[in-house]
Amino acid sequence: MLEIWNMDRQFKQKSREMATSFNGRKSALFMPADTMKCVLTAERTGMISKDRTKLFLVERDKIKCNSLRTNLEISGWDKQSTIFNGALEKAVVPSGIDYAWIDLNGTVTASVAQWMEEELVRNLEERAV
Repeated sequence: MLEIWNMDRQFKQKSREMATSFNGRKSALFMPADTMKCVLTAERTGMISKDRTKLFLVERDKIKCNSLRTNLEISGWDKQSTIFNGALEKAVVPSGIDYAWIDLNGTVTASVAQWMEEELVRNLEERAV
């Protein structure tokens, strides 16, 4: 069972690398949980950097959000980051987002789809990925 879990994690990391293989972004939305693996991968691939990128992060779980704040500080991303602690469909997205990674642990609900259409899309840059 552990072998399957590890293989799944390898596939997840490969998907992170593929999803962050874009040129430099200036404002990115992530749902990084407390581990920030997607943010750290995007930094490693060069898609984001502390000197040019603002992050908008969404975390629903309060405990993970507190841990996320600590990890942002440790990694040096705290000054460039805004965190929304709550349900994704309640987040108010800043304008000018040119990258969004919506990483859900389930299906897209009607409320998330409505949020994407009414909130996210209107705040994306024309050439956002």
